[in-house]
Amino acid sequence: MKTNDYNNILQKLEEKICKLKLEESDKIIRAEKALGYCKLAFTDLKILIQGEGFNNEADEIRFFKQIKPQVLSKLIYYAEILQLETHRPNANRKFQIKYLKKEFKKYQGYLNEHYEFFQYYKTNQTCFDKAYFTRYGEVVYVGLKNYGYLTDPEFCTSHDELVAHILACEQLEKYIDEEITALKSKGMFWQRSNSEKKQLNLKWTATKVALIELIYALHSSNSINNGKTDIKELIGLFEQVFDIQLDKAYRAFIDIQMRKKERTKFLDTLRQVLLNRMDQED
Repeated sequence: MKTNDYNNILQKLEEKICKLKLEESDKIIRAEKALGYCKLAFTDLKILIQGEGFNNEADEIRFFKQIKPQVLSKLIYYAEILQLETHRPNANRKFQIKYLKKEFKKYQGYLNEHYEFFQYYKTNQTCFDKAYFTRYGEVVYVGLKNYGYLTDPEFCTSHDELVAHILACEQLEKYIDEEITALKSKGMFWQRSNSEKKQLNLKWTATKVALIELIYALHSSNSINNGKTDIKELIGLFEQVFDIQLDKAYRAFIDIQMRKKERTKFLDTLRQVLLNRMDQED
């Protein structure tokens, strides 16, 4: 199995999901589409292995311990998000937060249930890798809900699905934590009425591309919520703050990336004008 082959599958999946996050604001629709992308990537991965196989045991272990769980965890994650958002109560903040906390405990309980293996995986131990991550390994723990291991032994080991569930649970906990934080923040600026916002009369007078460059810089630097805020949320916030529409922001960012000169044109300008002001006020 060639490293570039599965890297391409993972990269294409990441690009599709990244673009989807920017272009689709509806959580349920976004989860449905992302789930479809994950299923296709998972199928491509399976076809690749069936066609090329593994060069050696180390190659097999690496695939089932690191590569396959990356795709499978995303598939599990979006399947859970779809269920979570579909059943999310259309009620006030109090009931939504209560629902989300209950879901959080469910994923936390799963991690606690498999704490011993969680520690094995997270601390990069390898002593049981042959048993855990090769097909027909010697050890199968009763209670691991890995039905793929029983129904498709050519593409499963006893523990690769458990790794995927662990990775998915960690991301689900993060997602729920962010949703609870957003609900608790209601009443802040971006939750005000339109009439209240208009009273501030703040207008962005530079170019839209300049604002998009600034937003992506803030997101990339983890300057807001320690990087736990989705880029789509930041774009929406700035749209409301400055009463502006930033349509196709992702496309604009791609254009910024493709600049041959002055890729950070607006940020460079900000730096220079600030330095000039400092010099003038010395």
